[in-house]
Amino acid sequence: MKCFSEGKLGDAMTKNVPIINIKNVSYRYEQEPVLTEINLSIHSGQFWGVIGPNGSGKSTLLKLLLGLLEFKQGEIELFGEKIRAFQQWERIGYVSQKANSFNSGFPATVFEVVRSGLVKKTGLFRPYPKDIREKVKKALDKVEMGAFIDRNIGELSGGQQQRVFIARGIINEPDILILDEPTVGLDVQRVQSFYQLLKKLNQENGLTIMMVTHDFAAMSEGLTHIALLNRQLIFAGQIEEFKMDDIWPQFLYGPQEPFVYYQQSGGHGDA
Repeated sequence: MKCFSEGKLGDAMTKNVPIINIKNVSYRYEQEPVLTEINLSIHSGQFWGVIGPNGSGKSTLLKLLLGLLEFKQGEIELFGEKIRAFQQWERIGYVSQKANSFNSGFPATVFEVVRSGLVKKTGLFRPYPKDIREKVKKALDKVEMGAFIDRNIGELSGGQQQRVFIARGIINEPDILILDEPTVGLDVQRVQSFYQLLKKLNQENGLTIMMVTHDFAAMSEGLTHIALLNRQLIFAGQIEEFKMDDIWPQFLYGPQEPFVYYQQSGGHGDA
Protein backbone atom coordinates (compact mmCIF):
# COMPACT_ATOMS: atom_id res chain seq x y z
CA MET A 1 0.00 0.00 0.00
CA LYS A 2 1.45 3.36 -1.03
CA CYS A 3 1.38 6.00 1.66
CA PHE A 4 3.53 8.83 0.34
CA SER A 5 1.83 11.78 -1.38
CA GLU A 6 -0.63 9.68 -3.41
CA GLY A 7 -2.02 12.62 -5.32
CA LYS A 8 1.31 14.06 -6.38
CA LEU A 9 2.68 10.63 -7.20
CA GLY A 10 -0.36 9.87 -9.32
CA ASP A 11 0.03 13.12 -11.28
CA ALA A 12 3.71 12.47 -11.89
CA MET A 13 3.09 8.91 -13.06
CA THR A 14 0.22 9.92 -15.35
CA LYS A 15 2.30 12.54 -17.07
CA ASN A 16 5.41 10.32 -16.97
CA VAL A 17 7.41 13.32 -15.79
CA PRO A 18 10.66 12.38 -14.03
CA ILE A 19 11.00 13.46 -10.43
CA ILE A 20 14.63 14.30 -11.22
CA ASN A 21 15.85 14.97 -14.74
CA ILE A 22 19.52 15.84 -15.21
CA LYS A 23 20.42 16.83 -18.77
CA ASN A 24 24.03 17.26 -19.94
CA VAL A 25 25.17 18.81 -16.66
CA SER A 26 28.85 19.55 -16.20
CA TYR A 27 30.48 21.26 -13.23
CA ARG A 28 33.97 22.36 -12.31
CA TYR A 29 35.63 23.92 -9.28
CA GLU A 30 37.68 26.74 -10.80
CA GLN A 31 39.59 24.88 -13.55
CA GLU A 32 39.11 21.37 -12.13
CA PRO A 33 36.37 19.33 -13.88
CA VAL A 34 34.27 17.45 -11.31
CA LEU A 35 31.26 16.30 -13.34
CA THR A 36 31.11 15.93 -17.11
CA GLU A 37 27.94 15.64 -19.22
CA ILE A 38 25.75 13.90 -16.63
CA ASN A 39 22.41 12.59 -17.92
CA LEU A 40 20.12 10.86 -15.43
CA SER A 41 16.35 10.54 -14.99
CA ILE A 42 14.70 9.24 -11.82
CA HIS A 43 11.02 8.31 -12.00
CA SER A 44 8.36 7.71 -9.38
CA GLY A 45 8.65 4.45 -7.46
CA GLN A 46 12.27 3.74 -8.32
CA PHE A 47 15.08 3.04 -5.84
CA TRP A 48 18.38 4.36 -7.18
CA GLY A 49 21.83 3.76 -5.80
CA VAL A 50 24.42 6.29 -6.99
CA ILE A 51 27.74 4.60 -6.29
CA GLY A 52 31.23 5.95 -6.73
CA PRO A 53 34.67 6.12 -5.11
CA ASN A 54 35.91 9.10 -3.12
CA GLY A 55 36.41 12.11 -5.37
CA SER A 56 33.99 10.82 -8.01
CA GLY A 57 31.67 13.84 -7.78
CA LYS A 58 28.88 12.26 -5.71
CA SER A 59 28.72 15.09 -3.16
CA THR A 60 28.84 17.71 -5.91
CA LEU A 61 25.95 16.03 -7.71
CA LEU A 62 23.88 16.08 -4.51
CA LYS A 63 24.61 19.76 -3.93
CA LEU A 64 23.50 20.56 -7.47
CA LEU A 65 20.25 18.63 -6.97
CA LEU A 66 19.54 20.44 -3.70
CA GLY A 67 20.20 23.86 -5.23
CA LEU A 68 23.30 24.45 -3.12
CA LEU A 69 25.59 24.89 -6.13
CA GLU A 70 24.87 26.74 -9.36
CA PHE A 71 25.84 25.08 -12.62
CA LYS A 72 26.56 26.82 -15.92
CA GLN A 73 26.26 23.93 -18.33
CA GLY A 74 23.23 21.71 -18.82
CA GLU A 75 19.87 21.68 -17.02
CA ILE A 76 18.28 20.09 -13.96
CA GLU A 77 14.52 19.71 -13.66
CA LEU A 78 12.61 18.71 -10.53
CA PHE A 79 9.06 17.46 -11.13
CA GLY A 80 9.22 18.94 -14.63
CA GLU A 81 10.26 22.39 -13.42
CA LYS A 82 13.68 23.97 -13.93
CA ILE A 83 15.56 23.90 -10.65
CA ARG A 84 16.20 27.64 -10.67
CA ALA A 85 12.45 28.24 -10.44
CA PHE A 86 11.61 25.30 -8.17
CA GLN A 87 10.08 26.20 -4.79
CA GLN A 88 8.39 23.05 -3.46
CA TRP A 89 11.37 21.72 -1.55
CA GLU A 90 9.12 19.93 0.95
CA ARG A 91 8.52 17.39 -1.83
CA ILE A 92 12.14 16.29 -1.40
CA GLY A 93 13.25 14.60 1.82
CA TYR A 94 16.97 14.68 2.59
CA VAL A 95 19.19 12.88 5.09
CA SER A 96 22.69 14.35 5.07
CA GLN A 97 25.95 12.59 5.76
CA LYS A 98 26.36 14.83 8.81
CA ALA A 99 23.53 12.94 10.49
CA ASN A 100 26.00 10.07 10.96
CA SER A 101 28.20 12.24 13.18
CA PHE A 102 25.37 13.61 15.31
CA ASN A 103 26.40 14.90 18.73
CA SER A 104 25.07 12.26 21.11
CA GLY A 105 25.09 14.79 23.93
CA PHE A 106 22.65 17.10 22.19
CA PRO A 107 19.68 17.59 24.58
CA ALA A 108 16.75 16.79 22.29
CA THR A 109 14.13 14.08 22.25
CA VAL A 110 13.32 11.92 19.25
CA PHE A 111 10.04 13.83 18.95
CA GLU A 112 11.86 17.18 18.77
CA VAL A 113 14.36 15.95 16.17
CA VAL A 114 11.66 14.61 13.86
CA ARG A 115 9.43 17.65 14.41
CA SER A 116 12.24 19.93 13.25
CA GLY A 117 11.82 18.47 9.77
CA LEU A 118 8.57 20.44 9.43
CA VAL A 119 10.35 23.82 9.65
CA LYS A 120 10.89 24.14 5.89
CA LYS A 121 7.18 23.53 5.32
CA THR A 122 5.69 25.60 8.15
CA GLY A 123 8.37 28.30 8.30
CA LEU A 124 10.77 29.05 11.11
CA PHE A 125 8.48 31.32 13.15
CA ARG A 126 5.10 29.77 12.41
CA PRO A 127 3.42 27.51 14.97
CA TYR A 128 3.42 23.77 14.40
CA PRO A 129 0.09 22.15 13.46
CA LYS A 130 -2.10 20.93 16.32
CA ASP A 131 -1.72 17.31 15.23
CA ILE A 132 2.07 17.55 15.28
CA ARG A 133 2.58 14.60 17.66
CA GLU A 134 0.41 12.41 15.47
CA LYS A 135 2.44 13.39 12.40
CA VAL A 136 5.73 12.66 14.17
CA LYS A 137 4.44 9.31 15.45
CA LYS A 138 3.29 8.37 11.95
CA ALA A 139 6.74 9.08 10.51
CA LEU A 140 8.46 7.18 13.32
CA ASP A 141 6.16 4.19 12.88
CA LYS A 142 7.23 3.94 9.24
CA VAL A 143 10.83 3.42 10.38
CA GLU A 144 9.82 1.19 13.33
CA MET A 145 10.80 3.77 15.95
CA GLY A 146 7.41 4.88 17.27
CA ALA A 147 8.09 3.48 20.74
CA PHE A 148 11.11 5.79 21.12
CA ILE A 149 9.27 9.07 20.53
CA ASP A 150 10.03 10.48 24.01
CA ARG A 151 13.56 9.12 24.36
CA ASN A 152 16.59 11.39 24.22
CA ILE A 153 18.26 11.09 20.82
CA GLY A 154 21.63 10.60 22.51
CA GLU A 155 20.44 7.42 24.21
CA LEU A 156 19.93 5.63 20.90
CA SER A 157 22.38 3.50 18.95
CA GLY A 158 23.82 4.73 15.66
CA GLY A 159 21.40 2.62 13.67
CA GLN A 160 18.42 3.87 15.68
CA GLN A 161 19.53 7.46 15.27
CA GLN A 162 19.76 7.00 11.51
CA ARG A 163 16.18 5.72 11.46
CA VAL A 164 15.10 8.81 13.38
CA PHE A 165 16.75 11.05 10.80
CA ILE A 166 14.92 9.19 8.05
CA ALA A 167 11.68 9.84 9.93
CA ARG A 168 12.68 13.50 9.98
CA GLY A 169 13.27 13.33 6.23
CA ILE A 170 9.82 11.86 5.50
CA ILE A 171 7.77 13.93 7.99
CA ASN A 172 6.49 16.08 5.09
CA GLU A 173 5.52 12.95 3.12
CA PRO A 174 7.90 13.80 0.26
CA ASP A 175 7.81 12.30 -3.21
CA ILE A 176 11.49 11.34 -3.01
CA LEU A 177 13.99 10.71 -0.23
CA ILE A 178 17.65 11.49 -0.94
CA LEU A 179 20.31 10.01 1.35
CA ASP A 180 24.00 10.92 1.43
CA GLU A 181 26.28 8.06 2.57
CA PRO A 182 23.69 6.84 5.09
CA THR A 183 25.61 3.76 6.30
CA VAL A 184 28.90 5.43 7.25
CA GLY A 185 29.75 4.50 10.84
CA LEU A 186 27.27 1.62 11.08
CA ASP A 187 28.40 -1.96 11.70
CA VAL A 188 27.61 -4.73 9.20
CA GLN A 189 24.52 -5.98 11.02
CA ARG A 190 23.00 -2.50 11.30
CA VAL A 191 23.83 -1.78 7.65
CA GLN A 192 21.86 -4.84 6.55
CA SER A 193 18.92 -3.85 8.73
CA PHE A 194 19.08 -0.31 7.35
CA TYR A 195 18.98 -1.48 3.73
CA GLN A 196 15.98 -3.67 4.53
CA LEU A 197 14.19 -0.63 5.94
CA LEU A 198 14.82 1.37 2.76
CA LYS A 199 13.62 -1.55 0.66
CA LYS A 200 10.41 -1.66 2.70
CA LEU A 201 9.84 2.09 2.36
CA ASN A 202 10.27 1.78 -1.39
CA GLN A 203 8.30 -1.40 -2.07
CA GLU A 204 5.54 -1.21 0.53
CA ASN A 205 5.11 2.54 0.96
CA GLY A 206 5.87 3.63 -2.60
CA LEU A 207 8.63 6.05 -1.62
CA THR A 208 11.06 6.95 -4.39
CA ILE A 209 14.63 6.81 -3.08
CA MET A 210 17.99 8.07 -4.30
CA MET A 211 20.89 6.86 -2.15
CA VAL A 212 24.43 8.14 -2.70
CA THR A 213 27.03 5.73 -1.36
CA HIS A 214 30.46 4.18 -1.87
CA ASP A 215 29.18 0.84 -0.50
CA PHE A 216 29.01 -1.81 -3.22
CA ALA A 217 26.99 -4.06 -0.91
CA ALA A 218 24.06 -1.76 -1.57
CA MET A 219 23.74 -3.24 -5.07
CA SER A 220 22.22 -6.43 -3.67
CA GLU A 221 19.88 -4.75 -1.19
CA GLY A 222 16.66 -3.76 -2.91
CA LEU A 223 17.87 -1.29 -5.53
CA THR A 224 15.83 -1.16 -8.73
CA HIS A 225 18.39 1.03 -10.55
CA ILE A 226 22.04 1.85 -10.24
CA ALA A 227 24.25 4.70 -11.44
CA LEU A 228 28.01 4.31 -11.34
CA LEU A 229 29.73 7.66 -11.16
CA ASN A 230 33.37 8.60 -11.54
CA ARG A 231 33.15 12.22 -12.70
CA GLN A 232 31.21 10.85 -15.67
CA LEU A 233 28.38 8.34 -15.63
CA ILE A 234 29.88 4.94 -16.35
CA PHE A 235 26.54 3.16 -16.16
CA ALA A 236 22.93 4.09 -15.43
CA GLY A 237 20.07 1.64 -15.67
CA GLN A 238 18.24 -1.30 -14.13
CA ILE A 239 20.18 -3.35 -11.63
CA GLU A 240 19.53 -6.50 -13.67
CA GLU A 241 21.37 -5.01 -16.66
CA PHE A 242 24.49 -4.17 -14.72
CA LYS A 243 27.69 -6.16 -15.39
CA MET A 244 30.64 -4.92 -13.38
CA ASP A 245 33.25 -6.91 -15.34
CA ASP A 246 32.52 -4.86 -18.46
CA ILE A 247 33.13 -1.47 -16.87
CA TRP A 248 35.36 -2.08 -13.84
CA PRO A 249 38.47 -0.29 -15.21
CA GLN A 250 36.49 2.81 -16.19
CA PHE A 251 34.77 2.88 -12.83
CA LEU A 252 37.99 2.65 -10.83
CA TYR A 253 40.15 4.98 -12.86
CA GLY A 254 37.67 7.15 -14.70
CA PRO A 255 36.86 6.93 -18.41
CA GLN A 256 39.97 6.93 -20.58
CA GLU A 257 37.87 6.70 -23.73
CA PRO A 258 34.19 7.32 -24.60
CA PHE A 259 32.32 5.89 -21.64
CA VAL A 260 29.67 3.20 -21.61
CA TYR A 261 26.30 4.73 -20.90
CA TYR A 262 22.92 3.03 -20.80
CA GLN A 263 20.00 5.42 -21.20
CA GLN A 264 17.10 4.59 -18.91
CA SER A 265 13.42 5.22 -19.62
CA GLY A 266 10.63 6.06 -17.20
CA GLY A 267 8.31 4.12 -14.96
CA HIS A 268 8.53 2.02 -11.81
CA GLY A 269 11.18 -0.63 -12.32
CA ASP A 270 10.99 0.00 -16.04
CA ALA A 271 14.02 1.92 -17.11
